[in-house]
Formats: sequence, structure tokens, C-alpha cells
Amino acid sequence: MQAIKIEICAALGERVPRIAEVAAARALSVRNLQRILRRQDTSFRALVDETRRDRAIALILTELSADEIAARLSFSDVRAFTLAFKRWTGTTPRVYRRPRP
Repeated sequence: MQAIKIEICAALGERVPRIAEVAAARALSVRNLQRILRRQDTSFRALVDETRRDRAIALILTELSADEIAARLSFSDVRAFTLAFKRWTGTTPRVYRRPRP
């Protein structure tokens, strides 16, 4: 599973990867990759979302702006990134980034 997330992460910034690209990089057919993921009780879409979430949380703690993070994670714009971040964490990137007492 980690190898698939690495493939997804490598493509982010340029575009959201397609399952066919990741399957080919792992020398699998799309169907075999889907079977593997189903056995792990997940989907390609869920792994992309999880990978983006993990990267977003790591990047939000850096000095990068929300615009830069959105671009690195292949979001269409900062608003789409902010909505996704709020869905993942329950708060906005700005609030998440604030120093905690």
C-alpha cells in the first residue's frame, strides 16, 4: 500500500494521478490494482485522498502559503484545497497553522 501512495505522491503537483498510470508504474494491470485495493478494503480514490491529506498536514506546518500547497497537491485552486482540508481536519488551514498555547 505504501508503494502505491509513493507513486501517487510523486505525481501530485503536476496532476492528480490516474489509476492506469499508477498501475503501470507498479507493473500491474488496472484490474489487478483494483483487486489488491479491494482486499485492503480501500479504493484508488480513497488512497489519493488520504495521500493528499497526509501531505497537506505536513505542508501546512511549513512556511508555504495555502496557494503553494494547493498547487503542490494538484488542487484546482486554494478554495478547493481549503474545503478539502476542512473536510479532513474539521478546520481551515489558517486555523490549523496557528500556534497552539
